[in-house]
Amino acid sequence: MNTTFTLKNIKVCEWASEETTCFTATLYMNGKRLGEVRNDGQGGCNYYDFNTKEIKTIAEEYLWNAHVDFCKEYNFEPQEKDTFHFSLDPMIDNLLDQHDLAKQVKTFTNKVAKRNPAHADKIRIYLVGAELIACFAGTTQEAEIASKPNAELASTKVEITI
Repeated sequence: MNTTFTLKNIKVCEWASEETTCFTATLYMNGKRLGEVRNDGQGGCNYYDFNTKEIKTIAEEYLWNAHVDFCKEYNFEPQEKDTFHFSLDPMIDNLLDQHDLAKQVKTFTNKVAKRNPAHADKIRIYLVGAELIACFAGTTQEAEIASKPNAELASTKVEITI
């Protein structure tokens, strides 16, 4: 079974971000609202305000199962459940990175569309390494970009499916 985690209502406060990203957001799992997540940007862990204790238990059970599956796949011995550290922070960090990239993709797409309004519906943005590259769908340029190692069509989704 695939589980999809999504962040919505993301508000990032750049000026208050020191050691970590200062933000607030709503966390969803398979479309169901789990609760709020935030970080004060001072270098600590994220704070979670789950809707109910049941929701917290569901999230922790998911993390535990993901840990066990990972260990089985790579032939590691799983930790004992009572000593396992339940943390959604790495996943939240990844979702925040996706949010930042999605904003960059939208801005870049709008700039290219402004210069080429007649072809705005054919714009494709690729992520090659850390660089965003624009091209138009169905062109030889797109085929060249898409064939580069690690080239992927940039997305504006902010979700992780595991």
